[in-house]
Amino acid sequence: MIANPDSTYGALPLCETMSRATANEFKNFAIPVDEFYGVPCDDPAIRDVASDSQLIVFEGHISNFTLFEDRSVSSDESDIYTGEWEYSDGEIFIEVMDDPGQADTDTPPAENEDLDGTMTATSAPIVGDQAPQAMDPCQLDGIPLMILQSCHSLDDTVSDILASGAVGMVGSVTNIHSASGGALIKAFCDGLIYRCDSAGEALRDARNYLLCVSALKSERGHRQQAKVNRVAYSFHLWADPEIRLFYDLPGRAKLQPVSARFIAPDKIHIRVPDKRLPTARTQEYFLRMFPGSEVAGIVKRLKDKDIRRVTPIYFFRMPMPRGLELQRHTRLREADDTTVRAVFLTDSLRRFLYVLYFPETDERGQAFTLEFVN
Repeated sequence: MIANPDSTYGALPLCETMSRATANEFKNFAIPVDEFYGVPCDDPAIRDVASDSQLIVFEGHISNFTLFEDRSVSSDESDIYTGEWEYSDGEIFIEVMDDPGQADTDTPPAENEDLDGTMTATSAPIVGDQAPQAMDPCQLDGIPLMILQSCHSLDDTVSDILASGAVGMVGSVTNIHSASGGALIKAFCDGLIYRCDSAGEALRDARNYLLCVSALKSERGHRQQAKVNRVAYSFHLWADPEIRLFYDLPGRAKLQPVSARFIAPDKIHIRVPDKRLPTARTQEYFLRMFPGSEVAGIVKRLKDKDIRRVTPIYFFRMPMPRGLELQRHTRLREADDTTVRAVFLTDSLRRFLYVLYFPETDERGQAFTLEFVN
């Protein structure tokens, strides 16, 4: 995991917070993860572990991705790599909520402390400016899947990366905002490990997650859905879509994820587990979440605090139940709740139902019942 490697074109603290949360999901399955935050790609330690990795995730400005070549930004590329695209208030793409009080779940953690009081790593030391050195392309002996969460990351250098040993790549073909890009990549990785999806399935489900986010945004009366939709359609997979990186993981999670099941043809029961993942924290943001939760750049301001809390979202891919007549239903909501907190989509073949629920609170052991209504 390489995230927020350089601040030359603007730091990406929200993106890094999401990256840390994604790494925590892998560690929940005891998958070894080497993490580098604020460290440039030409650091020898990164090159050393990347050469033997099976999955490499890079989240940051594409100009800082230098494992294979010098990607210095030229003057005619300045419109791509500005803070307007990869870090701005615009990427908080649902809403920012002021917190009137200090609920326990919203209290920011002390630095180096997670929810259970154990110590967790903060950002790796940021390496000072160094004179650029010519380096040979990194050779990927682990035959990894490469994920590049950046603007225009699928360009004409893809063939060089594949020639260096990657089995495939996931990347974008347009400008993107890093919050929505990080949300898609976390959903993609969660699909790989919690559902043992193939790479193609995981990208399909991650795309549908962002389309659900866009739908929720519209239902709640917000704007700028184009930023979310752009990311949903920008990321592509250059690889065999049937590749499965983690095919033997079911039941091996240390902490159980948020789950959902049908209790009637028109009712869904959501169960929240009792234990959270370790807190993902940067100087500007922190994220406490239950395993398998997603993120969408929804941020809560805390009263009299500089740090802000990233709010999790619950998302599920479920088999289409018999007896559910979706043409009769237009909304999905919790009983006695008139606010819009849930949306759903179906795939074109009506095999799966995608359900997104944005809880007002996310407490241990909670349960919610959602009902399809007219």
